[in-house]
Amino acid sequence: MLRGAFRYGGRLDKTAYLDAMGISRWVQQSELPDTCIILVDKQAVQDAEHPIIKAVLGLFNLDSKQVVFSVSVAKSQTIFWDMRSAKLPKITCAISSASIVQLEQQAQAKQALWQSICGSERYGKAYEAAN
Repeated sequence: MLRGAFRYGGRLDKTAYLDAMGISRWVQQSELPDTCIILVDKQAVQDAEHPIIKAVLGLFNLDSKQVVFSVSVAKSQTIFWDMRSAKLPKITCAISSASIVQLEQQAQAKQALWQSICGSERYGKAYEAAN
């Protein structure tokens, strides 16, 4: 009885067969959602819906649902944004800035964030993809 369910127009419907067997299909890496790790200080605001954070994520074609805040970094993690006061240990990240509180209060902090964004290779790729 199930054999007929996997036929479509006389040919085998491989997708339905895989679904029925509980086998997940291969997905290209580029189709997987990015997780954006943002490093913050322990007492820092951790709100992915904050207007500044949402605006920056939008520049990179990212969504606030992809954000994970962390106060520490593991060697295997790729950090998107470093917002810690003391940038120790030094890490490689797409962008680096002052804390969200400083970004709200200091124009110089916003200018430095913008320079970090413009200098980011990841932003360049997101900009090219959008245009």
